Amino acid sequence: VYIYEKILREFRKSNYEESYDLASSLDHEDLDENILKILTISSFNLQKYSDSIKYGLMLFETYNVKNDLQLLNILGTSYSIINDYKNGNYFFDKYLSIEKKNHSVIYNYGINHFRQKNYTKSKKQFEKIISEKQGYKEAELVYGIINSELKDYKKAKKIFKDLIKRNKNLTEAFYNLGI
Repeated sequence: VYIYEKILREFRKSNYEESYDLASSLDHEDLDENILKILTISSFNLQKYSDSIKYGLMLFETYNVKNDLQLLNILGTSYSIINDYKNGNYFFDKYLSIEKKNHSVIYNYGINHFRQKNYTKSKKQFEKIISEKQGYKEAELVYGIINSELKDYKKAKKIFKDLIKRNKNLTEAFYNLGI
């Protein structure tokens, strides 16, 4: 009982290294839902993405947490970071079927499709962001690049020029305009 209290106390203090070390030393049969969640979040914050996937999947498959947005985001992001875009998209898709307006998740989902060279799907994600959140220059920049990849140079050029007009120091827009 003491070790569980210590794990929880360290986790609540955002001492992820300590909570991770303590929780990962437990026997496999002692990994209940709360400990798995702590291991998933702690390993993610420590940038141990393979471990966040391992513990996150154990949590996802063993307990009724299929709608846990934080877990879905961690799994989607962790898979994406290790360049497993297909699995990343699986969890981002699940996330977005529950919460459709999280621009960060939509952005990452769009980036995954971009990295898979699925520019049409990527474009749809960035159109959602841009229509709902004005001035999100990073999303607009990627949207311009996507249009360029889709050979819609006129639209891409307009996007980059509009970005430059509003952000005089955005060198990425100048660079992409010149391509």
